[in-house]
Amino acid sequence: MARQVDGVCKVAPVVALLAGDPNMLPTVDMAVRVVQNTDKAAAFACGFARVLEKLVLGTPTVREAIASATKDLTDPGRSFKTNLDEEVAVTLGRVIGELADLSHSDVGVKLKPEAVAFPFAGLA
Repeated sequence: MARQVDGVCKVAPVVALLAGDPNMLPTVDMAVRVVQNTDKAAAFACGFARVLEKLVLGTPTVREAIASATKDLTDPGRSFKTNLDEEVAVTLGRVIGELADLSHSDVGVKLKPEAVAFPFAGLA
């Protein structure tokens, strides 16, 4: 999973304002880069924005929104691209495949970095 979760905090207001607008993803990218200027932070924030936009625009379930966003990330004709779209798509696929049926706490434990001894570090 992305270790750039701070970037996701900037996503919800931008999606709320610009869902359905072609300027949404470039705006998310710029908003994230103000405080966390890495390609990884921006790419994962844009991936999350794609999922959230699907939900805002009426996709009925999170699972369907993730699947649709994953499909968009692999569409060669997509209008907004990052060099990490494939990694974001794989990670979103992992969410559906490995994590969707787990409780929040089980997901946190599963995401614990291997190098960290504290068993609940993934919940932080």
